[in-house]
Amino acid sequence: MNNYFLACAALIVLSGAIHSGLGETLILSRLETDRLPTTPFGGQRMTFQLLRGTWHLLTLVWLVLAAALVFFASSPSDPRGVGIAQLVVVLFAMMGLGIFANNPRMLLRHPACLLFLSIACLAWCGCR
Repeated sequence: MNNYFLACAALIVLSGAIHSGLGETLILSRLETDRLPTTPFGGQRMTFQLLRGTWHLLTLVWLVLAAALVFFASSPSDPRGVGIAQLVVVLFAMMGLGIFANNPRMLLRHPACLLFLSIACLAWCGCR
């Protein structure tokens, strides 16, 4: 059993819950639809729906990755599991480092940076 994969999956699920729940209440619900631009697909309401859908799609991608890590935790030598874990390493390291590169003070001000880097480290350890 690859406990690194399981711990990584648990942190991804936690991240997804925080991203979806707090994002909906603290960010998306505060957007003023009448101040959004229109899109070729529709008006301002369509722009809001596209933003909401994209926001939650990212959470769904994270949860699918977490489920794959749980699935492959029981067979750590399976190359498909290692490939998924390597994808998780790259994705979450880039997100964590991207937040840090944009504003280094975010490392201490926003938990996402450390959480994403922790996920990347756990996935990397699970690949070894």
